[in-house]
Amino acid sequence: MRNDTPELVKKITALSVVAILLIGFFAVFVEMPKGTAVNVNQRVSRLYVLKNVQTATKMMKDGEFFAKGIKPLRSDVPYTPITFAKSKNLEDGAANVVTSIVVDYRGFDTLGEVTVLFLAATGVAMLLFGKEKKRKKKTEPSLIMYVGTRIAFAIIFLFGIYIFVHGHLTPGGGFPGGAVIASGILGLFLGRNGYEPNHLGLKVFESLSGMAFVIIGLTGLFSVHSFLANFLPTGVIGDLYSAGFIALIYIAIGMKVGAELSAVVNSMIVDTKEEWS
Repeated sequence: MRNDTPELVKKITALSVVAILLIGFFAVFVEMPKGTAVNVNQRVSRLYVLKNVQTATKMMKDGEFFAKGIKPLRSDVPYTPITFAKSKNLEDGAANVVTSIVVDYRGFDTLGEVTVLFLAATGVAMLLFGKEKKRKKKTEPSLIMYVGTRIAFAIIFLFGIYIFVHGHLTPGGGFPGGAVIASGILGLFLGRNGYEPNHLGLKVFESLSGMAFVIIGLTGLFSVHSFLANFLPTGVIGDLYSAGFIALIYIAIGMKVGAELSAVVNSMIVDTKEEWS
C-alpha cells in the first residue's frame, strides 16, 4: 500500500485478507470426507505382505505359499478383505498403504533418510560457520504481511502437526508435516524484520526427536527381537489410535524435519560477510 493510505484503511484491508484466508481454510476442512467415506471402495488393501518370516517359511514348506509351482503369482498370496473402520488387530493396521511401507516394512531406510537430512542441515551450518551474519536490507513488511504471517503461523503450525499425526490414516506423514511447519517459520522471517527463532529450542527438539526415533527402534529390538518392529496394538483400521507405533515415529520425524528445515531457513535467509584477520 502507499504510504499516504489512511491507517484505518490499512487495518481493515489486513483484517479482511486474514478473514478470507481463515474462512477458506475452515471451509476446506468442512468439505473433507468423513468416516467410511474416506475409502470409497470400503477396502484399504487386498494384499498384505507376510512380515512374519517364520509363518512365511512354514507356508512355503507346506506348499501353501505358491499354489502353482515355484513361480510366485499375485493370486497365490493369501489375503483377507479389509473393511475400513471395522477390521482390527491387523499385521500393520495403517489405512495409508504407503505409510505401511515407508515407516513399518522399510523403517530402517526411513531412518537413513532422516540421517541424510541431518547431514544436509549440518553441511549448511558448516559452510556458514566462522562468517559474520549480516541481515539483508529489505523494505519494511506491510501491515497485511505483518498481521497475516503472525495469524497464519498458528494455523500452519497446527496443520503441520495434523499432517504427521494423521499420517497413518491419510496422505502425509513426518516429512511433509515438518516441511509445512518450516514454511510457517519462513513466513515469520518475511513478516517481521529482525526475527530470530529460538535456536536452543530448535536444537532440543531436533535432538529429542532423533533420540525418540532410535529409542522406538530399540524398544522393538528388545521386545519383538527386531529393530523398528511394531510392539504396540494395531487397533481398528481407520481409528486415530491405530497402526501401532507408526504415529509415534511420524511425530518424531515431523518434529525433527521441522526443526532441521527451520534451522536451514535461518542459516540461508541472511547474507554473510567473510571475516578478515
